[in-house]
Amino acid sequence: MAFFLASSILLLLALFGLPLVAGDFWAYQLTLYYIYAIAALGVGLAWGQAGILSLGQGLFVAIVAYLAGYSLIYAPFGSAAYAGIVLAVMIGSVVAFIIAILVFRGRTESGPSFSLLTLALALCGYQIVGSWSSVTGGFNGLSNVPALPGFGGFLDLYYISMSMLVLCMSFVSWLFRAPIGTIWRAISENERRLGYFGYNTARLKSVAFMISALLAGIAGGLYALQQNLVTPDLAGFNFSGDLVVFAAIGGRSTAFGPVIGSVLVGALSSELRDRFPWWEIVIGLLFILVVLRMPGGIVGFLSTLLPRHRRKAGTAEVVKAAKRIVAKPADIAMNKIHCSVGEVQILDGLDFSTTDEKFVCVIGPNGAGKTSTLNVLTGALAKQSGDIHIDGILIANPTPAAIARRGSRSQVPDPFPISETEPS
Repeated sequence: MAFFLASSILLLLALFGLPLVAGDFWAYQLTLYYIYAIAALGVGLAWGQAGILSLGQGLFVAIVAYLAGYSLIYAPFGSAAYAGIVLAVMIGSVVAFIIAILVFRGRTESGPSFSLLTLALALCGYQIVGSWSSVTGGFNGLSNVPALPGFGGFLDLYYISMSMLVLCMSFVSWLFRAPIGTIWRAISENERRLGYFGYNTARLKSVAFMISALLAGIAGGLYALQQNLVTPDLAGFNFSGDLVVFAAIGGRSTAFGPVIGSVLVGALSSELRDRFPWWEIVIGLLFILVVLRMPGGIVGFLSTLLPRHRRKAGTAEVVKAAKRIVAKPADIAMNKIHCSVGEVQILDGLDFSTTDEKFVCVIGPNGAGKTSTLNVLTGALAKQSGDIHIDGILIANPTPAAIARRGSRSQVPDPFPISETEPS
């Protein structure tokens, strides 16, 4: 943490004096890259920590950019414009949380389907903002967005964007090292096992996605200020894909990675666009090279070259809840349990109960349903009908987390590798 604080201070000083060295053009360009970096930080947090890849991050940038643009245009006084921008960021975060909780609730390991859903939402959002001309301005966009009250020139926006970037990086770095960061990485490694520890993984992933959208919203508000224009391109897949590329090239599992990726790819694109007609091929080849040779991105690759002292705590935060939960043997009753997979009936009206026994042994031939019984009991296998009572309490929604909090555990030992639950 001390290294991060020292490097952040040095970075802040360097960025503060950069416009004096680089000139007005690069100050303007870097402001845009900083905005992209904030949005890419959100991709890195959700993807690199919780293991959920959003292909529609630009949609939340666009939502907040449009709302912030309207706030600046129609605000009757300066403080109302500031309040409108903050409210727009909050709205984008709440929308993201609602989407995520609806997708993740009752499911585990839904990463690919979630990525496709966010892609579909981005495509739908692009069509809506592109065709709703009376509200969004159509494909011409929302133009003539005024400057932030009290600020005018592009240098002011440079320092505002730079300050917000450093604050967002510090916040993300703190999350990586906080207990919730450890839990997110454990979800990415083995989500089902986290459920057996009693964690509501759907809610935890939704929080990660909400914070990711919060960062996207901050970028959207800054984009409306910097460009004085909001266009449908923000909601499209191309921009969302760019943010994924920025995070992947820089390093999605670190706070510095998405920032370095955004600035590097942005500057490289700006230089090659007017000099090389096939500049996009160069960016694509760079992306392929990083994916194949540096899976952790540029920052991840460089970190392997430096000596580092790793904390040995491993999964202490993850298993702490399990130590709190189990106090005594649970009284379990399974009544009229029916369970099938496709047309195969696995359990047909099973009745099973325990009272004061500390140990219960279930014996039967292969295919009798022993493992399936335990999987239904722990929430790993869904039942079609029947009731499960633990200590006399009906478990209406027998998910692994809900049943684990009543004292039931998975039968299969499945520890987490320490290296996978440590911050990069």
